[in-house]
Amino acid sequence: MRLDKVPIELLTPGQSQPFGIWEQPNRFCFHESIDPEMWFAFAPREASNPLFVHIGKQARVKLIEQLGGVYYHVHEQASLFHVQTFHATTLVMELDSHAQIQHALYGTLSSDCEITTRVHLNATGASIDWNEGISIEGNHTYRTTMALHHRAPQTRSHCCLRTVIWETGTLQGIYEGYVEETASQSVLHQQNTNYILHPKGHACMLPHMWIAHKNVEASHGTATEPFPEEAIFYLQSRGFSAQDAQKTYLQSFLQAPFAGYSEFPLETLEAKPEICPPVATSSR
Repeated sequence: MRLDKVPIELLTPGQSQPFGIWEQPNRFCFHESIDPEMWFAFAPREASNPLFVHIGKQARVKLIEQLGGVYYHVHEQASLFHVQTFHATTLVMELDSHAQIQHALYGTLSSDCEITTRVHLNATGASIDWNEGISIEGNHTYRTTMALHHRAPQTRSHCCLRTVIWETGTLQGIYEGYVEETASQSVLHQQNTNYILHPKGHACMLPHMWIAHKNVEASHGTATEPFPEEAIFYLQSRGFSAQDAQKTYLQSFLQAPFAGYSEFPLETLEAKPEICPPVATSSR
């Protein structure tokens, strides 16, 4: 994510804001029915002091997240476009009736990162699309824990995580989807796909679902694979060099979860110097 390429409105405690109001130093409320063109970001703060963010009814807010702990309450018919930076973060998200969240985490991980998220779909029609496309470099680890609670009828969640592990990097993830007895006709899908491009790379994603209602549509899965050499061969047959073929394919692979979401400003992946040797296929 190239934040320097995106116009951002920085929200700082104590300053007057036309888009919302600071109720106290750690609580910001966006006004109802706002639909601004710019992205917002909050001024950095201590991780031990979480920020409480309320998205007003029918508001449309675009936020770049760079804090250590945030509690979001997305009110009725509001929408939140949420871009996460590679920052150790704990998120709690509460969604009211027909509230929507579209989330993106995209780019190259060049240091260890851990993100813990709890999402509560509290009312009919609430929905969340959670998409991540992550390139893990060096001996770094990405840890992610997602707990999704469907508490009301006709709620929907879709989580897609794609990673490329270049060297001795590691993905460690847990996905937990809960559907309560009151959440009939809910839909929840989770998908994880990883390409490991080095023999010492590692990926472990553990999906779990607890479903207490029969009238539910649900699926989950995870796959860890070596790089598909047939893709390189196909692109080279169309005139690409090996390096450009690898770059093009992996860029497309990581950006695929965001297809249709023009709201998210995604950067172009840098070309890698060579194709790493394939490793044995495995799945978890």
